[in-house]
Amino acid sequence: MALRVTTATYDPVSYYWRLPVELAYPDKGTLGVIGDLHLYAVTGTFGGSTDPNEFRRRADSLVTLHGIE
Repeated sequence: MALRVTTATYDPVSYYWRLPVELAYPDKGTLGVIGDLHLYAVTGTFGGSTDPNEFRRRADSLVTLHGIE
């Protein structure tokens, strides 16, 4: 299992980068997005994310959907 970010979207109004976090498995590929991270472009500081419990809930849902045990 891996968590990865493959793309980023910049918002010039807020100066934040939005990075969608994907759940992936080597033998299944990318299962889907489980949440987002936000980084402030000016300083590179962390600006927030999806609630950790929501990351877990979405990951568990994708695992179940794809029949992974």
